[in-house]
Amino acid sequence: MQPVRSSRLSGFDGLLAALALVGLGLLVVLLPRLHPNAAASFALGVDGAEAAATQFLTERGYAVEDLNAQVFFTSNPALLDTLQQALGRSDARDELLAHGEPLTAFRWQVDWSEPFDLDGNEGRGPSPTRYTVWLTQEGQPFELRVRSGGERTTATDARVLTEALYGDSPAEVALDSLPPASLRFEILPDSGLAVGTPGRAWQARDRIMLGMAEQWQREVESGDRSPTRAALSASAAVAIAEAHLAGTLPGTRRLEPHRVYPVQDAGSDVARVRFVGANPVLGQPIVADVEVDAQGVLRGLRYAPSAAPDGEPLAYTDRSAATALSMSLNPTSVVLIGRWSVIVVVVLVIAVLFLRRLAARAVDARAALIDAGIVATATLVWSFLVYPSYYLQFGAP
Repeated sequence: MQPVRSSRLSGFDGLLAALALVGLGLLVVLLPRLHPNAAASFALGVDGAEAAATQFLTERGYAVEDLNAQVFFTSNPALLDTLQQALGRSDARDELLAHGEPLTAFRWQVDWSEPFDLDGNEGRGPSPTRYTVWLTQEGQPFELRVRSGGERTTATDARVLTEALYGDSPAEVALDSLPPASLRFEILPDSGLAVGTPGRAWQARDRIMLGMAEQWQREVESGDRSPTRAALSASAAVAIAEAHLAGTLPGTRRLEPHRVYPVQDAGSDVARVRFVGANPVLGQPIVADVEVDAQGVLRGLRYAPSAAPDGEPLAYTDRSAATALSMSLNPTSVVLIGRWSVIVVVVLVIAVLFLRRLAARAVDARAALIDAGIVATATLVWSFLVYPSYYLQFGAP
C-alpha cells in the first residue's frame, strides 16, 4: 500500500517558497535600477529619430522622397559587458547616465528603402536598403552608410566646398556647374598621407585648382581641350570632412585629424579621413572615419569606441550584432573564461543526470510540471528584464 502524501507544503518548503517570492520581487524592483539598461532613453521616439535622420540626409544632398523609413533602437552588449567588468554594474549605469552618450551604448538606427510592392508585381517584398543612419539617444547622427541604390539631388555639394575652401569669402567659381569627373584628390594609391597643419597656402592652391577645373570644362565643351581633372590636396579632404562633421556626434568630440587614406577601389576619387579623440571616454578611445569625395560629398561616416588609431578601417555598426571590442588575455578575461567553463560543465552534468533518471523512470513527471511552471515564469520575468540589453526594436513597420 502506497503511503498517503499530504498536498500541503511543509514548514521548510513554505519558507523556501516565501524566500523565492521575496527574491523575485527584489529582482523585479532592483534590477531595472541597477542594470546599465537604466541609462537607455527613449525620449526621442520613432518619429524624432526619423526626422533627425531625414534632416541629416537632406542637408547632405541625399534624396529620401518616396522612401520608407524603418526605425530601430539597439544596444551595444559588448560595450556594456566591458564596462560592467571594469566598473561594476551599478557604477557602469551611473557613468553611462553621466558620460555615456559619446560611447553610443544605446542608439537609434534608421534604414531607408523603397516601399513594398503590394500590387503583385515581381518586385513584391522588401527592397534593398539605400541609406542607414545611426543616431545617439538624443538624435545626433554619428554614422552614415550609403549603399549602391543611394541617389543625390546634386552631384556636387557646393555648400561644403564653399565652406571648406572659401570660408566666409564668396566663392570665385560656379561650384554647382562643375561636372563630377572634373575633380579628384592628390592622394597616392595604397599610401597613407600624414595630415599637416592647414593654412592659407593649401587653400589658395585648391582655389586655383577649382578655377582651372572650371576653365578646363569650358574648353572641353568648346572642343579645344580633352577632359582633364584637377587635383585637390589632402588638406582639402580634411576640411571637407570637418565641414560634414558639423551637427554630428564626432563633431562635438573635438576629434583631431590623424591621417588621410585613399579608399579601396575608389582610387583618388574618394578619401578616407581618420579622426582620433585626444581624451578617452570611460577609458575607451574614440575614432571616426569620414569618407568624402573631391566634389564635397559625404560618402560614409563611421564612429567607434575602442579602435586603434592606426588600425583597419572601421566597420559599420550592425543592428543585430554590435561592434566587438578588442579584448586581450588579462586576469579579467581569464576569470570570465573560467566562469563560463564551469557553467558549461555544470549544465552538461545536470543534463546527463536528468536523462539517466528519465530513462530509469525515476522522475515524477506530475511533480516536475509544477517546478517547470515556476521556472518558466521566473525565466519569463528575467527575459523581460534583461533581454533589452541585447536587442531592442521599436517602430519597425
